[in-house]
Parts: sequence; structure tokens; C-alpha cells
Amino acid sequence: MNWTHHDTWRTKGKNFCIEITHYTVPLFETGSHRWCVYAYIYPEHPTYKTFNPDGGMWQPATDSLPLHGGCTYLRWHYGKDSKELGVQVGADYNHLNDDHYTYIGDPISARSIFVDAEKLFHHLSGEIPEELCDGLATD
Repeated sequence: MNWTHHDTWRTKGKNFCIEITHYTVPLFETGSHRWCVYAYIYPEHPTYKTFNPDGGMWQPATDSLPLHGGCTYLRWHYGKDSKELGVQVGADYNHLNDDHYTYIGDPISARSIFVDAEKLFHHLSGEIPEELCDGLATD
């Protein structure tokens, strides 16, 4: 059997979930590590209504999300009787000039990926992270 190992980190927001995944692949021209950040957006979330099921991967709804290098994954999830459960949207860290990510194998070294996931969380929460508020005018 050809088993693969997959690490997943998740955090939940109101009507959405953010997930970071890490797995390895056979060594190619770059390193063997692969990282992805996904948002699972549920029908009750206001952003869900902005997605067009027929709009393809590159649509205004995906363009509005802070995803590394833009959207590289879009999947609709359905339950029984074709009930809409949500949309999964995300990006991988294996674009042109991303070779350095393919050599990162632990979450501490992958801190910038976790920061990107936190930005996506705050975006979908409608929150501005405190560290981004530093220096903003308060009057």
C-alpha cells in the first residue's frame, strides 16, 4: 500500500472554518512539502451569497479573498437531496517563485502560512486584527 501522511489545522469562525493542510509528495525538482489554506464558507455567511456556482474558480468572490497567489481551489459541497452545505475555496503554496515553501516541513517554519490563514479568518470575520490597527488614526 502507498500511504500518505497529511497534517491539518482548523479554526472555526461564525459560519465559516479555516483550514491549513500540509502533506508530502515524492521529491521532484523542488522540495517534497505542500501547503494549502482553505476557507469553508457556509450558506449562512454573507460572503457565501457572493459566490456564483457557474462562475468558475476566478470570479469576484474569490478575487475578494486574501489568498496567497489567488484562488487555486474551489469546490461546492452538497448534502442529501443536493442541499448546499458550503463552498470550499483556497490556495496552495506551490506557485511560481514559491519553491522555498516546498522545503518547509514544520508549522513553526511555516509561520507566514499561518499568518495568511489568520488574515483570511479576520477577513471573513469582518474584524481588523489588532496588529493592523497600530498606527491608524483614532480621531
